[in-house]
Amino acid sequence: MKKATSEILNLNQIIEYQENSKKSSKKKSDVDYFPKPALIWNNEFEKLFTAPKVGEGGQALKQVSLSDEELKEKLQLFCDIVNEYDTYKLSGEGWQTLGFLLYLYEAPFIWKIRDLYDLADKSKHREDVPIAVALIGQGKTGKSTLGRRLAAKLTGALNFMGSGEFEARNKYVNKAISDVINEYLQTAGPVSPLMIDDVRPDLTTRQYFEDMIKRNSNSITGPMPTAIFTMNKEDDSKGVVSNHHEIARRIWFLSFESSFKGNSKESDLKVDELLNRADSDLYYLCQQLLEEYFKDISEEDAIKIQADFLYPIKKILKDLLIKYDLFQEIEKFFEKDNYDYTLYRGKSDWHMLIEQVREPDDFSFVESNGKLQAQFNKQAFNKLSDGTNKNNGSSQMGLYYNNLPRKYEISDSSKYGTSGFMIDVDNFDKWMGEPVLRKKYEDTHGITDKKEKEEEFYRKTKIQMDLQRDMVKQVVDAMDERNKKKKGFFGKIFGGK
Repeated sequence: MKKATSEILNLNQIIEYQENSKKSSKKKSDVDYFPKPALIWNNEFEKLFTAPKVGEGGQALKQVSLSDEELKEKLQLFCDIVNEYDTYKLSGEGWQTLGFLLYLYEAPFIWKIRDLYDLADKSKHREDVPIAVALIGQGKTGKSTLGRRLAAKLTGALNFMGSGEFEARNKYVNKAISDVINEYLQTAGPVSPLMIDDVRPDLTTRQYFEDMIKRNSNSITGPMPTAIFTMNKEDDSKGVVSNHHEIARRIWFLSFESSFKGNSKESDLKVDELLNRADSDLYYLCQQLLEEYFKDISEEDAIKIQADFLYPIKKILKDLLIKYDLFQEIEKFFEKDNYDYTLYRGKSDWHMLIEQVREPDDFSFVESNGKLQAQFNKQAFNKLSDGTNKNNGSSQMGLYYNNLPRKYEISDSSKYGTSGFMIDVDNFDKWMGEPVLRKKYEDTHGITDKKEKEEEFYRKTKIQMDLQRDMVKQVVDAMDERNKKKKGFFGKIFGGK
């Protein structure tokens, strides 16, 4: 049950933040962490309202009216942000950037999509629609610039909180953040995303946080807010994000690992130029259009939404971008599937592990049902242990195993045991995007040398055959030419034309 109720007073909506009698006076300040201003869903009028903060009177959402020229400028900025993070980075990250912006713009209506998933077949559940998005990566990669500074300007948010601000509530910051998120999710009415910068990734590994996210994601129906985090990856255990499937389906992780090209002054100037152009007009226009869109969803659109929770905002923005001849600027990102962090997490770690392991102590290849399998032994992961109980061989083995994405059916859980696990070589290489394990097998079993010899023999044979073919062709061509001349000579003798 939610801990707050909403009361409609004519066209204004007041959110009465009802305190549970068991709560301490310290928790009364939780509302101060909530978004300002706040978007509130009005159930009676089925419209979005705005309020200075949760708990204060609100009014119907102001309608945005833009000229064609103004709207094209807003859309151009949208494209420029995506391309900035793709073109001006050492490794393009426009895909993740577009994903974040789409989620940001659709966040006030995520609850609508969750409710729609409840009406879908059994293959879809409300928990499959993430109620939070996390930008995670190293420092100096533009996460906070995108997820805090630009996001705040694009949505008109006035209090994008830093994680340090939660220390006043509880010296254990992770617990404080988890408690505030819990209170916000259970507050009726607000649908604005709660934005928190510089959250430690290990928050997601805490059992109390996982329980809280699962409980709220599973139980809350109707209007519900979301959360946005930026997270810095560190080398210690505090920088490790949860690899549990139950967390990954509820929080959409977007990886930002690449730094910007050039010196910091140049990148700062580019960012400042984007910030100077940014405002919330396009965001609020999209809220109007989304509100209208969800009034009458066709069966065809419902099917598309079940396939892609971002479909509504994609459709709205795509239509606008096409209208103003801008869609081609970011089309390549629109046409991709949504970014999937699980497909990229751990790839480099696995790549390095395979370079280091040796047969037969660390791993071995076996044929099973006509398929090549690799049996990884615990011995391989013992080498990765730092000697602590938290990072011993067993935990390292579990970490690497959980980094294998389910999508590719790399390993069956029935083949995982205390001594190691089995993985499908071809499916693993499909995930890696290159024949990493297949090459390891060919190198260690002498197949590479054999293949090279066969290829060299084939190459030489092909050259000889090509030469012979050319010689035969030359002889045939010469004979044809001679025959033509003879025919012409006899034709003249016997009166031929």
